[in-house]
Amino acid sequence: MQTFQDFFISLEDFYKNVDNPNSAFYEKKIAQQKRINLLKDLVSIIRPRSFTKIREIAEQKIQELTKYLNNNLSASQNLKKLIEEICLQNNPLLVLTEVGIMGSKGFWAEAYDRLSYKILPPLHRDSELRTVINEVFYFKSDYNWINSVSNELWIELAQTLQLFDNPEVQQYFLNEMLNAIVVLAQKATSLALEPEIIEKLPDMDDLNSPFLSMLIAITKFVEKSRSNPDCPTCNKEELEAILVLLQQCEDSIERLHKYRERYGISLRITYLIQRLTQNIERLKKILNFINPHSAETNLQNIVFFFKEIVTAENQKYSLRKHFSDNLGFLAYKIVEQTAQKGEHYIANDKKEYYNLFKKALGGGVIVAFLVLIKAKISYLEPDTAPLLMAIFYSLTYSLGFILIHICHFTLATKQPAMTASTIANLLDEWRKFKNPKSKERVLHIQLLGTLIKMIRSQFISLTGNVLAVIPVAYLLTMGYFWLFESEIISFQKAEKTVQSLSPWQSFSLLYAGIAGIFLMTAGLIAGFYDNQVVFGNIPERIKRYSFLRKILPQTIMDKFIKYIEKNTGALASNFFLGIFLGSTSSVGKIIGLGIDIRHVTFAGGSFAMSLEVQHGQMPLSVILETLLGVFLIGFVNVAVSFGLSVTVALKSRNITFLETGKIIGVLLKAFFKKPLAFFFPLQVPTLLPEEKEYTKIYEKNKAL
Repeated sequence: MQTFQDFFISLEDFYKNVDNPNSAFYEKKIAQQKRINLLKDLVSIIRPRSFTKIREIAEQKIQELTKYLNNNLSASQNLKKLIEEICLQNNPLLVLTEVGIMGSKGFWAEAYDRLSYKILPPLHRDSELRTVINEVFYFKSDYNWINSVSNELWIELAQTLQLFDNPEVQQYFLNEMLNAIVVLAQKATSLALEPEIIEKLPDMDDLNSPFLSMLIAITKFVEKSRSNPDCPTCNKEELEAILVLLQQCEDSIERLHKYRERYGISLRITYLIQRLTQNIERLKKILNFINPHSAETNLQNIVFFFKEIVTAENQKYSLRKHFSDNLGFLAYKIVEQTAQKGEHYIANDKKEYYNLFKKALGGGVIVAFLVLIKAKISYLEPDTAPLLMAIFYSLTYSLGFILIHICHFTLATKQPAMTASTIANLLDEWRKFKNPKSKERVLHIQLLGTLIKMIRSQFISLTGNVLAVIPVAYLLTMGYFWLFESEIISFQKAEKTVQSLSPWQSFSLLYAGIAGIFLMTAGLIAGFYDNQVVFGNIPERIKRYSFLRKILPQTIMDKFIKYIEKNTGALASNFFLGIFLGSTSSVGKIIGLGIDIRHVTFAGGSFAMSLEVQHGQMPLSVILETLLGVFLIGFVNVAVSFGLSVTVALKSRNITFLETGKIIGVLLKAFFKKPLAFFFPLQVPTLLPEEKEYTKIYEKNKAL
């Protein structure tokens, strides 16, 4: 492996021969490629070979290089010359205007390109600085060690080399940056005039639009700077005015965030907003380069930009990053809609607590009927195609869940997906507090109280569902026998049903996990459709264009529109949840996988039905084992659904799991102090003596 000494010997030899007509490096193109190869060799020496201690190794190498350059003036001059010549010979415009900024192809086209480029990357144009960066930092993990090296070490290295203090280099980059801000301003303005943006923000195509004003101001600024090359930044007032206009542009983008309930969101707008935001941010960075600062501040800005560019180039074909950047923002909009619904699933007092219990009882009663209907449908299986069975089961589930919603009852296992985004909202609010003491008090007052109320609301809903479904299913099975003088299912089928609920004689807990995934997905679907109602202006379109307005009285039409506006997400969620739960077993048979689902309320009903069919012949040990299985199925349903929902909600707000560790600790502390408060509508345990005083602080901060 090369050492720094070997590298600088090669570099010195190159500069001794580059101007010699008899040298292999005399030809311009060959010399340019040799410069790039030399820089690649230098980076190869610095690049850590180990996957562990990346930061320590990289920083040690940078320190060694800086020390070598401090002790060897000719080596320092040659390296400075190499870097500056590469910069002068390769156009940086694409680096300034495209690297790290999404393309114009759209979300799915961009995803397809990234996938295809992983197999066969595109050709990059010669004489482009972007091409050089790709050649030099060709390891896709290079950004890890580059980012791990402290800014101070990079600045020290740049100061040792006295980089970019050459007037010729400074003037060259100034001209390119002036070109870049014009290009970026035009792109940002063009994006702001897209029909989807104007539809939501009609003032964007007005002459007073901040984007149009910003483009005009930047064009004038660039013209004046070029007409006065000796002092391109003399008019600082114009530069400050541009920065103010950029802030107004950001405020316009923020309006799309702020009024999300009114405007809604789509993948197309998500992509446009991301591109628009990236162009504005890049504009601000380049204007910061143009605006004169101290030498150290300029170097610090360069180091930040260098890290950003290498990271962007290393990840330019990353599908994971592409989906994360866009779907994270879209998920935020979707879970925001479920957050609004989730508040209705949290009981704040005794009245709401017992009201939830009553609704859960109603949901359990309807599920008891569904259990019997499903049992009768199951007898069609031997003579019916799996696809038809999937349709029959799906319709049973879907119509039953929709009936539960229409009757204003609840299915407990759907609550976690709806309340997870409410928790993420609270975490987001909590994180905004800067004062550590106030933050701690808010954690104990607001977050702890809401979480405990949510847990006991979930508990009482599950209890209500199970307490209703078991006796009602038992009585319905008995009534069926009295009416038709035959059992609804055979004795053997009842035994198999009980065995399928055993936590250790079957895959019931695995199947419960699959059901938990579907429950989480149903929560996202609810948010998606609620968002689509807002984004697509569905109520107004029905009011103006639907044929129903010709046949329904105005009062009924208004009620129908209001119902659609408030319930579309819930109806769609219940419909798709029914399809997921009803078709899993049949789809598993079609594709050859023995997969199924287990849902706690249906499991409780199936147990009660089997118990009645066996007429007291079920041993007590089997009864207890099955009841334990039902309990564990409910636990897995809730845990998986809630865990995945919280993950999506936290991801949508860029909240890390590390930030939730303290909250879990406080919850455990409260549980050991007053465990019954987690199950019954008792007063939330007070962990701090001065909570009343800090409640006022929370309310004041929240109002601000």
